[in-house]
Amino acid sequence: VDQTLQLNIQKTILESHTIATPKASSWWKSDGAVTSSSSGLFSLGKGADLSQTSVQMKVSVRTNLSADSEMITSTVRARYASAMVKTNIPSDIEKRMIRVTKKKPPKELMLQIFLDAANAHIKDEKDSSSASKLTSKIKGLAINSTKASKASKITDSFSPTPGSGKIFIGFRTSQTTGLGIHLAAPLMPTVEREAIDFVDPALRVFNMELLETAGILMRLALEHEMGRVGIMWDEGKAERERWVEEDKKQQLTKAGGDGKKGNEDATQANKETNNDSSTISGSLFSFASYMARGVKNTVVEAIKSVPEILGEDDETTELLNPRDGRPLSLEERDAIVLMRSYCPRPSTPDSLVGQCLAKGFSRCLSSSFPPVLTTSGVVRGVDARLCHHGMEAFGTENVVRRIMFENAQEYHTMIAQCPPLTVVDLIKSLRSQILDENQLVRLLKWWPKI
Repeated sequence: VDQTLQLNIQKTILESHTIATPKASSWWKSDGAVTSSSSGLFSLGKGADLSQTSVQMKVSVRTNLSADSEMITSTVRARYASAMVKTNIPSDIEKRMIRVTKKKPPKELMLQIFLDAANAHIKDEKDSSSASKLTSKIKGLAINSTKASKASKITDSFSPTPGSGKIFIGFRTSQTTGLGIHLAAPLMPTVEREAIDFVDPALRVFNMELLETAGILMRLALEHEMGRVGIMWDEGKAERERWVEEDKKQQLTKAGGDGKKGNEDATQANKETNNDSSTISGSLFSFASYMARGVKNTVVEAIKSVPEILGEDDETTELLNPRDGRPLSLEERDAIVLMRSYCPRPSTPDSLVGQCLAKGFSRCLSSSFPPVLTTSGVVRGVDARLCHHGMEAFGTENVVRRIMFENAQEYHTMIAQCPPLTVVDLIKSLRSQILDENQLVRLLKWWPKI
């Protein structure tokens, strides 16, 4: 405007992968992925036709039209998956569609989904000496304002929060997906292009089948990304073990009378973790509504407040709610953001959209539960266990950390359907290990409490 740059949007592709379609484990089993809609109108392509890309969106906007005003910058990471879809429209439906739309349905079409990703090492680029005074979490950025900046409002649209995903038919419609996922698809809209046409019989079948295919794409994207999270989780095992050992030493030092120094070290470590974790996506911060009604500013602070709310000084409460002070790793943060994108909400204004997406999601791999991240790695939901009555303190495998569950409750309970720990799981775990003195004492104190 008037020879002055007012808005700048940069898109950087961080990495791109081909989504592999899970195949049946053997020729007599049907546990492979279903890639076509119920009536066969649509089928996903293979190989390069299915891809997932991680991008970084950087938006810079001037505070006003003056050339002397500063640029406010907001940066966010996101991921999107795309699929080339082949069509097989029956002749009777095709004739009715031509009569309504005055054109033939396409032979191929493109589906795209857009969802949030954890921000890794993304800092606020606003140069101001007062930036540290008034900061608010806006999609992982520290911005010197109590209100969302113009730049952050734009980046917010690239990373939808749970339930706020929109349907795009060229332009954005008023219809939500019921998930934290945007969907761009050549659906047949109503005349005003604000909603999907479910009134005309032919268009209704076309739209429902295409939405079901989109649900299949969402499931394949979830499986692909959780698989990558699992690989990175295994690679970071040594670092997590070092943290656990150092934490044990600090606890022993504290118990031996030098607790003050241990607390100072822990405080300093938490400060460093807060600085690193301050870039996590804003979609995590609804965790505060579950636990402490909005009094936390960062994910790490939310973790620290959990034992305080439960009564950290009470022995019984501590036995039933074991201490878990390890900060979230990047893999865990990315998994939380991913799982929260799939936490279901009612799709509005038409709930049929969410039902069609759910149908495709469940049909894609009907014999497999969606994956979750546990302390042992990524496993199927049926193989994972939720924390229950403090049993997780005794080395049980495949346990979902409490903080992971609290940040994506609907995913773990409704989507992955993870069962809680039982005494049977505990006994099985105790049989395969030798308890040290501290674990044995804890077990003897814990058993009468359940």
